[in-house]
Amino acid sequence: MRIKFQFDLSAEERQTNQSIQSAIDRWWRTFLEKTGDLHALFKRQQDWDLPEWMEQNLGAISSNIMWEFGQGLLGGHRLVITPESRRHLRPLVAQILQRAPKIDGWEFYPYRLPEDEKMAGLTVDARQGARLDIRCIVPADYPEDKQKATGFVAIESLLGEEMLDRWIGYIDYEKAAPYPTEAVPPGDLLSAMRRLVQTLIMKLPNTSWIGRAEGSEWTSFKVNPKRGLADYPSRLDLLTQISAIPELHQCVFSGAVFDSDRFSKCGETFAYVKVDGDGGLPPWGFQDRAQIDDALSTALEGAGLGTVIGGGNGLRYCYTDLALLNVEAAVPVIRETLTRGGVSIRSWLLFFDDNFASEWVGVFPESPPPPMENLENES
Repeated sequence: MRIKFQFDLSAEERQTNQSIQSAIDRWWRTFLEKTGDLHALFKRQQDWDLPEWMEQNLGAISSNIMWEFGQGLLGGHRLVITPESRRHLRPLVAQILQRAPKIDGWEFYPYRLPEDEKMAGLTVDARQGARLDIRCIVPADYPEDKQKATGFVAIESLLGEEMLDRWIGYIDYEKAAPYPTEAVPPGDLLSAMRRLVQTLIMKLPNTSWIGRAEGSEWTSFKVNPKRGLADYPSRLDLLTQISAIPELHQCVFSGAVFDSDRFSKCGETFAYVKVDGDGGLPPWGFQDRAQIDDALSTALEGAGLGTVIGGGNGLRYCYTDLALLNVEAAVPVIRETLTRGGVSIRSWLLFFDDNFASEWVGVFPESPPPPMENLENES
């Protein structure tokens, strides 16, 4: 299911979105009526089938949303509602939690929280990078077939799902006895990672990319596209790329999880315009991607909404990469600029963030859906 931006909904989509909101509201009404029974269940004063109840009620919104109950940070109960690795469902989770009622003794979260160190027994060593990699130091006699499963559960328990999802890169394993002196004990891992994350954030520029991208030293990439496809989802046909933020595009090319917060401390969302060039451009409009880049940069910077930070040409499509301070306000500016330049009806605004992998905005009201990668049972 695709949760579109509210300003961009057709009448049919508004009705669909209203149905989703109605399902969410029914879930919260049912949950509110059940809080007494939930409290009794957690106190072992009642015995009933909680997973079945959650499947019938929360599962009515989406069968791919996971959940977890536990003790709240303020002493009551907590409920975590998370899509786990199905990051394209995070906008739906956000919508669910935005409609949550205030209930005394209850806290609601979109990510699993860090647990006490007794939940895991591995020592880790962190290495700093665009993301943070972790090496788990395990006993010399620890079975190799258990390393990955045990290590991942341990790290998720120690760091919490949000830290793992947004900031952790590779996790590998090393047998050692005794443990290296530079290794971080499990109980210190969360605080160590928070310090490293803060260090990464502090290194980011204090200003947005407006006015800075043009004066930056741009990097060029040559990309090996997937040829012979009937159509090209995402950026699979990309041949060449230029970038004012090379580490951003290296992250995209590597297939690593993308989160805009790792590349801007100013709240910028990194997105891209994708234009179908199969039929060519009209003689009265834009003549190439460079003119598209210039027009979008001028329009967005003039409105204080964002700027161009890169672009590329593919086998079929051309791409203009953007840093946007306000996506909703920027969309009309992007639409007007591209419409005036005569781009194809098959033109869209898409997003680098994995959380928004299902989101798109057509340049024209009648723009068809863009080619999309299969995101595995979206709803």
